[in-house]
Amino acid sequence: MQKYLRSRYLRKKHLEEADLEDAVLHRTDLRGANLSCRDLRGEYLEGADLRGAVLQLTDLRGANLIGANLEGADLTGAHLLRADLEDAILSDSILVCANLKCTNLEGARLDNADLESAYMSGTRLGNANLCEANLSGAYMSNSTFVSAAYLVGANLQGAFLWQANLEGADLRGANLSNACILQANLEDAYLRGANLQNVDLRRVLIGDLEDTIGTPSHLPGDSLGKWEHAFLKMRLASFRLWVGDK
Repeated sequence: MQKYLRSRYLRKKHLEEADLEDAVLHRTDLRGANLSCRDLRGEYLEGADLRGAVLQLTDLRGANLIGANLEGADLTGAHLLRADLEDAILSDSILVCANLKCTNLEGARLDNADLESAYMSGTRLGNANLCEANLSGAYMSNSTFVSAAYLVGANLQGAFLWQANLEGADLRGANLSNACILQANLEDAYLRGANLQNVDLRRVLIGDLEDTIGTPSHLPGDSLGKWEHAFLKMRLASFRLWVGDK
């Protein structure tokens, strides 16, 4: 029998040991609740209020979080493989080392979010707001930012953006220093004031660099040596082995 908790008031509750099996948590007030290390795979949390909630290492694979409010929530190390967070609010949230592989974040608000070292391969970020977000060291291979994703002032220092699609993205004032954007698509991206210090632009589709700052290590027309290509493929494989499809 399903346990409907939509009208329950669970603000600031410690739910680490609570029985949530078959519970329906959509639109539930879970502000400040502690759900760390819980198994919430496939859970229906659409429209739930999770502001300030603690979800460290929580398993949210395949969960429905469409339109959920996770402002200021702590999702450090959370597993969000193929979760749906379309139009969710994640402003000021902590997603350090979170697994966001193939997660749907289209239209989500991630301004000022901390996504340092997050795994975001294949993540959908179209029309997402990532202004001032910290994406340093994030792994974002094959991620999609089309439909005017907003990354104004974002920190992408050292991020891995192999084959990422940033077509039309707003990267004004973003820090891309030391990022790997090999084979990425930055056509029609807004790059005024973006820092491209030590960025390898070989095999990158990119427009005018006149308004950028910093000195790229290589320009779009430069060739890529076979050993460099092999090294990058090894790095890509190592990340895939580290996260996998768990």
